Amino acid sequence: MLVLASSPRTPNRVTAIIHSFHHPGRLPVALLNTFQSMSFLLASTTHFWHYWGLTWLVT
Repeated sequence: MLVLASSPRTPNRVTAIIHSFHHPGRLPVALLNTFQSMSFLLASTTHFWHYWGLTWLVT
């Protein structure tokens, strides 16, 4: 876990979650940020597939 946290390629949110285990007060914030980014990603993906499906139906 320490290697993962110190890796420059690790996303900031992952590092924040790892650090939050050392600071329990930050854990809800880190989880909330991760949940928001995941739901944003899910919404974007759903929108993309919906748009792609409509384009496919039209053509």
